[in-house]
Amino acid sequence: MVRNVVGRWLGTAGLVALMAAVAPAQERGQGRGGAGGFGAGGFGGAGGKIGLIQSEQVQQELKLTDEQKSKVGEVAARVREAGPQRGQGGGQVDREQLRERMQAMSRVVAEEEKKLDEILNDEQKNRLEQISLQVTGVRAIARDEVASKLGLSDEQKEQVQAALRPQRGQGQQRPDAGAFRERRQQLEEQVLAVLNDEQKQKWEELKGEAFELQRRGGQGRRGQN
Repeated sequence: MVRNVVGRWLGTAGLVALMAAVAPAQERGQGRGGAGGFGAGGFGGAGGKIGLIQSEQVQQELKLTDEQKSKVGEVAARVREAGPQRGQGGGQVDREQLRERMQAMSRVVAEEEKKLDEILNDEQKNRLEQISLQVTGVRAIARDEVASKLGLSDEQKEQVQAALRPQRGQGQQRPDAGAFRERRQQLEEQVLAVLNDEQKQKWEELKGEAFELQRRGGQGRRGQN
């Protein structure tokens, strides 16, 4: 859901947002962690980062040079080209076909993520990671690398999965803005309740300085959870 919203803001990142939205279904189909982490395959934060960095606002925050912007555009173009083209994908797609398509896309995104890392300097990579965590919200805590940095125990990982699991499969209906905010707030409270005070403080440190991603039309959403 979060990445679907971000995709609508970013325009050129629509394909990446779609990939991120479908990834949880892929992971469930593989039986490797319904919360999207803790050993599960999938996209992690890669697809989101490639989408986020297409935003002019994010590029300004990272202070990208013209050369970097050009190279970042090439990365995004290759991801789009790897996705379904207009006129393709008609008819019904069974679960196995969807899984295979998403696995192929995940390989493309992983490869392009490596190239993105080569384009950015260390400071830019760190800030992009912070923005990605803010936009993803507490769902990012289910990612293996984030859980490791927070020092989650196996029991806490299971509790995080349990908190996230009811949220899966709700993307078929688009809630209004108020319902979306309420659901996001409830999820944040449930996941953060699993963490101890030290881990909560570490989570805030990982997110870095608050960044408000502007919607088209001037409205913004502050990424704080």
